[in-house]
Amino acid sequence: MDNPILSKLQTLPGDPPSGSDGALDREGFFAESLKLIRKVIAGRRSVLADDAPDISQEAALRLWKWLTKFEDRGSRMAEADWKSFTARTAHNEVNRNLSNRKKRIETSLDETEALGAELDASSAETFVLVKTVWQGICTLSLYQRQALLFSSVDLVLYLFQFGIEENELLAKLELTRVAWERISARMPLTDIEIAEIANPNCQWPKIDNRRRG
Repeated sequence: MDNPILSKLQTLPGDPPSGSDGALDREGFFAESLKLIRKVIAGRRSVLADDAPDISQEAALRLWKWLTKFEDRGSRMAEADWKSFTARTAHNEVNRNLSNRKKRIETSLDETEALGAELDASSAETFVLVKTVWQGICTLSLYQRQALLFSSVDLVLYLFQFGIEENELLAKLELTRVAWERISARMPLTDIEIAEIANPNCQWPKIDNRRRG
């Protein structure tokens, strides 16, 4: 039986701005969002089956609260941006759940091999590619790593989806969990914003239109 929060999300009122092809289509779009939440959580092998429904509900509740607070901004989001935001919210909720339980999750070699065996040929190639990309990212300087990851939501989601855990990511970015949650909520960042994070004591020029939406 579906939980009340997830069911409530499917009845959010409102329509996208008329004449906007890129605006979110409200009809059925929340149902797709809920499917994406469940898919992301199911893909995190560190999540216990008994915990999945509660995590799904918490992720959905966070989306509901965000849309209630930023309804106008949400209505103007393109579909791809909304999907990235939804997936990131689900990933963050998984990480928050694991942190609260004080679990340190590491992807073991056996688990990685088992995951690869379950993937089809195309996904297996993607898995290897993402692992290779991650190894390459780890060879970059700290600023280069931050610039690359802070500017690409999709890249971070791919890393999470294919076995890179949040603790490992935070270690390479030299961030605390609190700092990461604050930064990830604003991603993708502009070059100026990334530079401000890397050098917080510098006086950077103010740009009125640094961010939209």
